[in-house]
Amino acid sequence: FPKFGGGALCPYVTSLAPMATHAAAGHGGGYIPYVPKTAEVMFMDELCQTNPEILKGKHVRVLGKICVYNPIENAAVLQDPGVRHGESDQTYEIRVHMGYIDDLALCVPGSMVQVLGEVDIDELTMTPVVRARIVRGVDGIDVSMYRRAVEVQREFLKINCQ
Repeated sequence: FPKFGGGALCPYVTSLAPMATHAAAGHGGGYIPYVPKTAEVMFMDELCQTNPEILKGKHVRVLGKICVYNPIENAAVLQDPGVRHGESDQTYEIRVHMGYIDDLALCVPGSMVQVLGEVDIDELTMTPVVRARIVRGVDGIDVSMYRRAVEVQREFLKINCQ
């Protein structure tokens, strides 16, 4: 991996340190652009079983099937499409606010979507709510293969990007 400032930089982590060092050395205008946080891939069961206070403000990427869409509130309920071996048949659901989404053609009940957004807490139920920034259709995705790919990636990152 390339070295910056004496430490290895994981290829999956964005660092502004090289740009800041470059600018401080007089090689640039000193402008460091805003880089939004990367959305962490989380499964529906992880979102529903984690303490909401820990999740608040976290940027997440979650896969789910739209089971209900309310156009008046511009909100949907995503249901876990998960295929988990050896676990109970418990179904997890999470509420998603679609306030920033212009293309509501994706909000059809039964559609499989991936939502990128920020976690907030519903004050009445104390459950996590995702405020969607990006929603993309992923109909036809092999959910068990997706889950396995994410688990393999997590294992790789744990070993190689500490």
